[in-house]
Amino acid sequence: MRNIGPEPSGATPIEDEDLEGLIPDFVATRADLNPGRVREHHCSASLGTRASTFAWAGSILDYGFMLTLHRRMFGDVWSWAGTLRRRETNIGVEPHLIPEQSRQLLDDAKFWHAEAVFGYDELAARIHCRLSSSIPSPTAMVVARG
Repeated sequence: MRNIGPEPSGATPIEDEDLEGLIPDFVATRADLNPGRVREHHCSASLGTRASTFAWAGSILDYGFMLTLHRRMFGDVWSWAGTLRRRETNIGVEPHLIPEQSRQLLDDAKFWHAEAVFGYDELAARIHCRLSSSIPSPTAMVVARG
């Protein structure tokens, strides 16, 4: 079984099941994951900025798009990218609630966007906060803290 060393203080442990899906051979420590995550988050932020300028911005607030985006962002790192978390964690909602809560968030975000309830930065922050609180995928837990 692959081992990438001790967990940083406050980080959610990476389960053996998740490590089985780790693709790059060069990842030897938890810290090795972070540079790729920074790059992928930049991709995500860039997409959000571009989307906010187009009339079709509401169409990216789609459940299928969310899973496809996750797969495209992390598919070279995790074999399970673009799939939903299937086990309980110490944070996030129960796995069977992820689809419902994700769709509710996306519906709320479509309304916020259509009605210009929030500016683009606030909208992005609220989407990120709500999505992060449900922890829909195993990847969301692989962030070193500290």
